Amino acid sequence: MMTGGLLFVMIMYPPTTFLTAANFEQGLIWYALPLGLFALILPPLLFAAGAPHLSPASVSLLGAAELPTAVICSVLILGEHLSGSQWIGIIIILIGIFYPIYVSSLKQSTTSVPRQNDLS
Repeated sequence: MMTGGLLFVMIMYPPTTFLTAANFEQGLIWYALPLGLFALILPPLLFAAGAPHLSPASVSLLGAAELPTAVICSVLILGEHLSGSQWIGIIIILIGIFYPIYVSSLKQSTTSVPRQNDLS
């Protein structure tokens, strides 16, 4: 999937459009390297390194919460504007994350209620 995405991006935006001498003279490399490292390389590597140490439910929860977290941070930190349908999508994702947790906590609370002994 990543290879197909790379090919699509390279066809739509060939590297020759932004890798010019003028961009390097203006210091593009000093913005591109840290951005590439901290936004594109480290997060998936650290997530993959930490995933074996977590339960499968925690890993799926973290993966699903990534998009709503990024969108909410972009609104709060960067001042991005979201349309109503985008907010509805974020709410649907959050419901999809928290509803199974809520249902499982209800099941655990009903099964952990101590029963009275009939012999007493």
